[in-house]
Amino acid sequence: MLAPGNGFATVEKIAINGVMAGCEPAHLPILIAMCEAYSGLGQRARAMAMSTSTQCPLFIINGPIARELGINSKRCAMGPGLPSRHNIALGRALRLMMINIGNCRPGRMDMDTIGSARKFGMCVAENEAQSPWEPLHVSKGFSKDDSTVTIFATRDEIDTNDQASYTPEGVLTSMAIWSAIPGGEYLVHSTDYAHLLMLSPEHANICGAAGWSKKMVRQY
Repeated sequence: MLAPGNGFATVEKIAINGVMAGCEPAHLPILIAMCEAYSGLGQRARAMAMSTSTQCPLFIINGPIARELGINSKRCAMGPGLPSRHNIALGRALRLMMINIGNCRPGRMDMDTIGSARKFGMCVAENEAQSPWEPLHVSKGFSKDDSTVTIFATRDEIDTNDQASYTPEGVLTSMAIWSAIPGGEYLVHSTDYAHLLMLSPEHANICGAAGWSKKMVRQY
């Protein structure tokens, strides 16, 4: 069942919405997994769908299927354009499913105050080839040969631009400064929310080359 209206997402309905979003037959296993991940959030999915703020899902694809389909993990991965055609179609498909199956319609169950282009859909692959660390899905207990979908319930984003630092401390201090910007009542009054830090290969490898692990990056 898809929040917030608890509509039944059959394979047929998933496929129909995928076609409307521009998906191909090879995308169907990912679309089904995206629905399962979204519904697996439980009440968090309902809160995200109906929020008055710009909350929306972000999906990260890992494993062989990302490479086989050519899901963009590099330049412009979260933006428009031909290299990101799979990313765009997959992200858009989930939003259509939220609307057409989950009845997440503006003014009826989607109560967003102003809205955001982020809500059209966000889906990327992890750049496993250029990362100094194990992939996200491996750190979650899967094999590197497994194909996985990970969902994050996001509220907003901040882009950090650091072209002057060449040490882990320098790069991560820049990230920490901008991450410390209050994000509304969620960061002020709640410990249930955290930051998702997405590093470019250049910044990640500055840390990796110095021997810093993911855990060290998080702790810093």
